[in-house]
Amino acid sequence: MMNANNFNKLINDFGCELMDDNMLNLFKLATGYEPFMWFERHIIFGHRDLDIFLEEYKNKKNLYIYTAIEPLSQKLHIGHVVQLFTTAWLQQVFNIPVIIQILDNKITYSDNIEYSIARKNAFSIVEDIIRFGFSPTKTYIYFERDQTNNPSYMKSVFDIMNNVNVSDMNKILQIDGEQKLGDMISPILHIAPSFGKSFPLFLSDDSRCLIVCSADKDPYTMLARDIADHISQKQPASIIYDNVPSLKSVNDIMSYKDPDNCIFISDNKDNILTKKLESYVHDDDNISTSPLYQYLLLFEDNETILNDVYEGYNNKTFTLNNVKDVTKKQIFSILYDLETAKINNNNKIDDFMVSENITTD
Repeated sequence: MMNANNFNKLINDFGCELMDDNMLNLFKLATGYEPFMWFERHIIFGHRDLDIFLEEYKNKKNLYIYTAIEPLSQKLHIGHVVQLFTTAWLQQVFNIPVIIQILDNKITYSDNIEYSIARKNAFSIVEDIIRFGFSPTKTYIYFERDQTNNPSYMKSVFDIMNNVNVSDMNKILQIDGEQKLGDMISPILHIAPSFGKSFPLFLSDDSRCLIVCSADKDPYTMLARDIADHISQKQPASIIYDNVPSLKSVNDIMSYKDPDNCIFISDNKDNILTKKLESYVHDDDNISTSPLYQYLLLFEDNETILNDVYEGYNNKTFTLNNVKDVTKKQIFSILYDLETAKINNNNKIDDFMVSENITTD
């Protein structure tokens, strides 16, 4: 899914390590779990210091997982499925706390969304988030703006500010002088949960964080790792997944900003049938350059079906319309499963202590 040049740059120039067979074997030996299919299919393709994290897990050190979501809409799309399912699955494997920060404040700067709308979006997606199977006793969901009431979090923010300069911000934001000051500060708020001292009520100061993020958010992890020693914290490890493509092209990231080329997890069969599942293949001899096949890589767990589609297209016994039919069936199945999970979770929202972790002011 990722542009090959960007992939190579992340691996070769920025120190991201490939999620190779050796790492997958280490994961299995440390946890007793077979890596989920997204690891083997290189949708989760990279990591930073996962080997160190696994060693500390074996030695029963304090660990936790962190991921962040921008509430740009009241609905999550299937790109978020990779992020949230991976995070929930890792929580099950390691049996450790998860922090999910909703970046309600950030989008008021970066996307010019009124805060009242950002807040409404944020509350809406929390209901979607908990359908992914998170532990209600070990999951902490926060709104970014609310953390100004958390002295420990704010101390981390100030410590980070004292160790970050404008050139560091420029690596993330490509500063041109037109950004709002709040937009320039937002990366600091984004990475503050990467350090255990930000949440002393349920994390210890020596906790190591495992960040789950998409490839385009890796610069935030790099920033957190760069300043960790300066604020007497452990460098966060990370697991990096590829961005899910839009319906239009494997070269475009799925985004709520282009709803006609985006599949929301609240979409039903009729909604999806009104959208164009793009049949375009960038390379006539390579079905993997079609968004259709990329969605099958994401959601089809039957290797036989996946291989039949791949080989069938290569030997011309499968047309793109055939691929489209298989893909639609699988997408319908995934969305049905998520809707069923939501229904089953409706009576469990309070178990996640959302009302305690997030103020309603």
